[in-house]
Amino acid sequence: MVRTVLGTFSGALVASLALIGCWYGIAQIYPLPTHADFATNESLSAYAAATPSSALACILGAWALAGLLGGWTAARISHAHRGGAALVIGGLLTATVIVYATLIPNAEWMTVVGVLLPIPFAVLAALMAMPRNEI
Repeated sequence: MVRTVLGTFSGALVASLALIGCWYGIAQIYPLPTHADFATNESLSAYAAATPSSALACILGAWALAGLLGGWTAARISHAHRGGAALVIGGLLTATVIVYATLIPNAEWMTVVGVLLPIPFAVLAALMAMPRNEI
């Protein structure tokens, strides 16, 4: 039980660091405008609508990578409940996507794909973390 909790906590930490690192990389590739005013929801919506598709794809890739790395870490540390620990990471990332979609208005397709990505990647990571004799 302790390993499961430790694995879940470590997986959440790794997923957070992966997400922050990807966001930093995205900010370097696609910098914010210098005179942007994000105080109103309308200006934020206009900026989100003008975001290039490649930047949105990078954001989706960041969510998938965070699910993969966090789920793998959680499953690798947790021996008894590998799949459950990875699913918790996928669920937390899905909740993060929902909060992101609530706070920053984006296209509907991005929200749908973003909600669907983290859990399958976390499950894939749990399968990757299992030793061959357990599969």
